[in-house]
Amino acid sequence: MIDTAEREKKSILVVDDESVVRDLISGFLTKLGYEVHLAANGPGALALFPEISPPPKVVITDVVMPGMDGPTMVTEMRKSHPELCVLFVSSYSSKKLSMSELTKPTNGYLSKPFSFRGFAAAVKKLSKAHECSEGSS
Repeated sequence: MIDTAEREKKSILVVDDESVVRDLISGFLTKLGYEVHLAANGPGALALFPEISPPPKVVITDVVMPGMDGPTMVTEMRKSHPELCVLFVSSYSSKKLSMSELTKPTNGYLSKPFSFRGFAAAVKKLSKAHECSEGSS
């Protein structure tokens, strides 16, 4: 589990076109002590992202969504926030992501369905390994 120091109110943006998945991830993150912001799609996330202050250091997004996929949305966000850490979640295989997206040190991947324990471990690993905390720049 995430220790107390890590659970200080960190802001995470969750983007998924399925409301059930958004709610599940939001519940997991809230239990882990995170401040959660939700968007139903890529364009909605791009509109919301600059409104969040301070901006999230971590985005958790579905890979395949109507209108704009997760990787395209992340590319747009990283134009202004290149340090952004991303956890891609998908019920599709990781083959939907390019090799450069999978090997980028600030990216992680988690297959749906996932357990609370698996999800918590993925968020912790991404946050620790890549210093995606409110205090880093």
